[in-house]
Amino acid sequence: MKPEIRSYSSLRELSLAAAEFIAELAEARIKERGIFTFVLSGGTTPRLLYEELAQEPYAGRVDWQHTHL
Repeated sequence: MKPEIRSYSSLRELSLAAAEFIAELAEARIKERGIFTFVLSGGTTPRLLYEELAQEPYAGRVDWQHTHL
């Protein structure tokens, strides 16, 4: 994966983009390898991202049975 720098105007915009990226990556890795491993950060900064991942459309796109947190 080639490194990229992206800029977002709000935490909400960043969280939605990150949720989309994670969902796409999870779908691809589960299809390729049968499992997706994801490391979570603590604190309050990623809270909105985690809330997005826990609801539709992202919750239905990530196969949580094949995701290792």
